[in-house]
Amino acid sequence: MKLKEGESLMGFKFWRGWLIFVFLVSLAVGIVLIFFPDSPVMSLYNKKVAAAFYATDQVPTQFLAHHTWVMAVLGSAIIGWGITLLFLTIFAFKERNRWAWNCMAIAVPIWVIIDSLASIKAGVYMEFIFNLVFLVAVLIPLIKTYGYFYRKRDTPIEE
Repeated sequence: MKLKEGESLMGFKFWRGWLIFVFLVSLAVGIVLIFFPDSPVMSLYNKKVAAAFYATDQVPTQFLAHHTWVMAVLGSAIIGWGITLLFLTIFAFKERNRWAWNCMAIAVPIWVIIDSLASIKAGVYMEFIFNLVFLVAVLIPLIKTYGYFYRKRDTPIEE
């Protein structure tokens, strides 16, 4: 791969590392949702969910079991999604396989749009904010690494 003036392979490594970090944080979020859905870390989120669905600042006692189950299902989905994106980044992205870049560039925005529309419709605006943060955290490195996938790729990137 012929680099443009001012570019370095360290740029690719940095942005790949950024993505790995983002996806590891996703795994941590999933774990919190599954095992600690009522922890202080989740208090603001839980208040916003309670306000949207129950017009109160706490999930009513009779709905706690359901809320805990929903958080566990959401957490497990986030873990599955995070592991998939993490493996894409660790293996296929590292090798500059265009399909890996395309997969993230297409799947993440589609997920954010669908999840955000459903969250806004339900009145859970906090979820929309999380989605936007995640989208930006993924799109910035994808934009920054575009050239590494769509120019001649004859120079390996060493780890």
